Amino acid sequence: MGCNILFRSDVRAVLIGVAVAYVSAAAADPCGDLGYIRGCLDTARAVALCHGLAWADMVQAIREALTPGAVELLEAARVGLLEE
Repeated sequence: MGCNILFRSDVRAVLIGVAVAYVSAAAADPCGDLGYIRGCLDTARAVALCHGLAWADMVQAIREALTPGAVELLEAARVGLLEE
């Protein structure tokens, strides 16, 4: 059985990509469910913290990868959620 090695940079890239996909998908929905986004981001944040990654830096990278409308939804979901 081989050894699978995950580097923090790999985990970081995956989490950013997944978070961008979640927020973008929610932004495409006219309802823009903030509870859904908060749950997804809570999960991504928990995994990031378990791997010793700086969540605040990741939020900036997520924001930079989003469209303007999706950034607005991300900001709306931030209430006490994304602070490290």
